[in-house]
Amino acid sequence: MCRNYSRHTYTIWDDDTRKGLAKLGFEIPESKNVDAFVYGAYISSIELVKELAPFTCFLEHDVPRQRLFQAALAAYGREN
Repeated sequence: MCRNYSRHTYTIWDDDTRKGLAKLGFEIPESKNVDAFVYGAYISSIELVKELAPFTCFLEHDVPRQRLFQAALAAYGREN
């Protein structure tokens, strides 16, 4: 069975986020099918950005910090 990133299991996968990571130097290959190494690199890159960012850049919120960073990276990826 072939799964893809747009299904429920991989809800954090977003092409705009991937583009935002690329702007920061994290080249994550485009992938429509599940690839544990690509997805692991994607999540690890978001985690690294989260760890390097000052804690005060996202104050406490109901949304987990990982999701906030993912949303911010997606917005950054959409910028020209």
